[in-house]
Amino acid sequence: MSILPQNLPVFHPSAAVLMLPAPRIAGLLAANVYTEPPPPPPRPTEIIFDDPRLAELMPWAFADFRREMLTFFEAAVSLLVGETDRQQFARVTTRFNGQMALLYNLLIPADQQAPLPVMKTLAELDEELDAMRQHFRQELIDQHEETTRRQAARRAYWEGKAQP
Repeated sequence: MSILPQNLPVFHPSAAVLMLPAPRIAGLLAANVYTEPPPPPPRPTEIIFDDPRLAELMPWAFADFRREMLTFFEAAVSLLVGETDRQQFARVTTRFNGQMALLYNLLIPADQQAPLPVMKTLAELDEELDAMRQHFRQELIDQHEETTRRQAARRAYWEGKAQP
């Protein structure tokens, strides 16, 4: 297909081919320009935790805290990408909790520490469980007696109606 200047007729008598003026074909032809797709945005590969309170820690405490946090983060990432299982992660979490409790005990004086919640002994838990069992057993007995009483009243009512 030839391109004609704007002022020539669209159909030339000597040619049997339809010719369009240049402005009309500008949007029809593909520009043979290859453009690469933009690169994907960079994926984050680090976590930055910048808390000014970290400067208040003693150097040895900061080093211990940093080591334990990195170990914990590594275990968490390993769990999330499927390299380890939840049991291994639970072991790391237990160690992390223990180390943080130790750092807390070393850094915070005993008189400033929040009191630990009082844990009940097994005997106390057994007593509570026995009391709950007894309570629910009594509720079942009461419900059974109430049902039996209602049934007896219904029977008496219908037996009284049945007698002329």
